[in-house]
Amino acid sequence: MKRFLGLIAGAAILAHPVVPILVNFCSTLELERGKALFQPWESATGNRQGWALFTRGLMPNAVFASVELERADGEILVVRSEFEPPSKEAFRTPLFGNRAFNSEIVLTLEAEYYTPESVAERPDEWRTILHEAAPRKRAAFTAYLDAVAHLFLPGETPRCSTLNIRRYVDGAYVETLPWFRLTTTAGGRRAEYYNIVDRVWEVLGES
Repeated sequence: MKRFLGLIAGAAILAHPVVPILVNFCSTLELERGKALFQPWESATGNRQGWALFTRGLMPNAVFASVELERADGEILVVRSEFEPPSKEAFRTPLFGNRAFNSEIVLTLEAEYYTPESVAERPDEWRTILHEAAPRKRAAFTAYLDAVAHLFLPGETPRCSTLNIRRYVDGAYVETLPWFRLTTTAGGRRAEYYNIVDRVWEVLGES
């Protein structure tokens, strides 16, 4: 019986007009239709659906990592994500199975849900989300910043390394949000995350 019901459900999904969209990796508008189709499953199970993996361009709301490396002389080197397309129309092969892309998603996950309106409506909820996520991801943030510094400033220790989030809405760049930073101090390195509600840096600790 379970197998029979599974076959019926599978046939219903395959018959849905969204399926050719997923197979052919078509427009982001069509992918939004696919996302809407499975939204009840995401809400019921808490399993986030990574639709950005399938698009050949930008989703309506997209975020990308960007790193600022401050050298000892004050010079700032900016390194943008290799996955940030040069334009809204730029073609991009689907990224499912790409471990580097998946790693960046982990770093920027909360920012995908950010809007100024949501922060204004639920400030306490956003404070809690960031307060809980930042310590949990501290090691991942640090490893990512150190890897970028190693690649672009070999042999140097940046005075400050900052992970920023570049936000796009409807395919257009709208803003850059500070997210996490490491600052070299006399006692080691200070780790901080950015509180986007109160617009201040919060100290996580020194190492």
